[in-house]
Amino acid sequence: MEFRVNLPSDFELVDALIAIMIAQAHECIWQKAVMEHMKHGTVARLAIKVSDCYRAFLDHLHALLPDDWKTIGEIKHYYFAAVAQYQKANEAISSGRYGEEITRLRLAKSSLSFALQKLSALTEITLHASFVQQMTTLDQSIDRDLIRAEKDNDVVYMETIPQPDQLAPILRSDMAKPILPQFILDPNYWLILPERPNDALFIKRPLFEKLVPFAVHQAASVYKDKKNYIVHVEILGKNKELNAEHQKLMSEFRLPYSLDVIDDLPKELLDHAEEVQHLGGIQTLNDMLHKVQDMSKKALDLIEEGFNALEEENEQDVMLSKQYGKLWSRPSSRSLNQHLLTLGTQYNDTIQAAQKADRIVQAKVANWGKAIAMLSKPVEEIMRHLPHLHQDEDILQTTAKVRQQFRRLQDNLKHRQALEREVVEMTDRDDISSALLDRCQELTKGSPTVKLEVEQFSDVFDSFLRNYQGYQDRMQTYAQEQDDIIYQLRQSYTQLTLEIDNVQVLSKRERAICNLEAAYLKVNEIRTNLVEGIKASLFYSIVLY
Repeated sequence: MEFRVNLPSDFELVDALIAIMIAQAHECIWQKAVMEHMKHGTVARLAIKVSDCYRAFLDHLHALLPDDWKTIGEIKHYYFAAVAQYQKANEAISSGRYGEEITRLRLAKSSLSFALQKLSALTEITLHASFVQQMTTLDQSIDRDLIRAEKDNDVVYMETIPQPDQLAPILRSDMAKPILPQFILDPNYWLILPERPNDALFIKRPLFEKLVPFAVHQAASVYKDKKNYIVHVEILGKNKELNAEHQKLMSEFRLPYSLDVIDDLPKELLDHAEEVQHLGGIQTLNDMLHKVQDMSKKALDLIEEGFNALEEENEQDVMLSKQYGKLWSRPSSRSLNQHLLTLGTQYNDTIQAAQKADRIVQAKVANWGKAIAMLSKPVEEIMRHLPHLHQDEDILQTTAKVRQQFRRLQDNLKHRQALEREVVEMTDRDDISSALLDRCQELTKGSPTVKLEVEQFSDVFDSFLRNYQGYQDRMQTYAQEQDDIIYQLRQSYTQLTLEIDNVQVLSKRERAICNLEAAYLKVNEIRTNLVEGIKASLFYSIVLY
């Protein structure tokens, strides 16, 4: 069977990246030649090589590269072709070849025009301002020299202007090429080298030094399976089962609520009482109710004043109409104020409806006021006002016994949670790789011909798996402990149920606690109603004023 895989996408970019790096290297050499004022011919040979390199980059372009990379490659290809022709034109005039100068200037102008055209097509990125300035300066120099050369040739030299294909090609100066380091070409080079070069590109270790026999990978996989079974089945899986049993018992016996209603207050009720006290208790609700009622009354009073004013105006209008007869030609007051009467009626009906809703809220406050007032008091006072046992020794003793067993069950849960965290941390730290490699080296003595079997690593497995034996033993201990506690708790709870059955004071106490919990829900409901009422009354007060 033949195994093949597709090369990753970055492999397809290698040729393009090599080409652009070679182009950049040649561009650096060209820049150095320009700065050192080398001869025109030398600069031209370097420039045309840079142009060729960017052409090679364009030939190796890949769809994974951004579109602007292609545009930049084209700009540089045409620009350096123009530079090469311009430098050869300068060389031609120095040698008295005036016709050749004109042809090369025209070729330079043509190439640079393409470069400037591509420059305007860049969208996402831009070239450095200094490079753009070089292009502009070159364009101006070509235009200036071409005008001068054509004029001089027409008037003075009168040389024949050759065709571009008649010109001698520009020679290339190859100054850079990709070279693979020797330690890549020959891995043995790393092994026989006495000293390591202080080179950032030098690989500090042999290639494939981490390549190990397949049997080692198999051994690591077998160990992982064994470890996963111990961790996820015998420890974490067992803990999950114990958690399910724990939760089932809590739901069945309604713990700790069923104990708290006997001699304490349920935690949820304590939280609710604290929240009600934070909101201001019954006093805040009464204040909000009075505020809503006052604002509604003021709004109705304003509407009544408005109706009275409109009625008074209408009476005066009727009186004056009778007094002056046909001379009183203005429209009637009632017709002019009809929209105000309609709007006032709408406001009046809305506020009347709101007052009915306010009376419903007031009834809720009246019905639940005592319970809400009780929630507004400190915990000790709530406890004193609830019905309670008068020191019934049997019930209180059994309750204390059940509560103690419940606490032991909760402690068992916390210990198992801590054990689970320890196991997870141990699993994250556990790494058998080094031990397997050491055993592999011990068995093979460095020889690649020794055949290895997974069974030869079994003692290494056992050594590492023994690290989990303590966790397994502790989980089994916790499991047995929980079973014992649940058995005792069931017996004690059954006894408690028989003792409190038909005890009227406890039934009254539980009903009172349920009433307080229902009162908490009513607090939120009443508060929401009152906030909405205040907003509505405030709106109409602002409109009417």
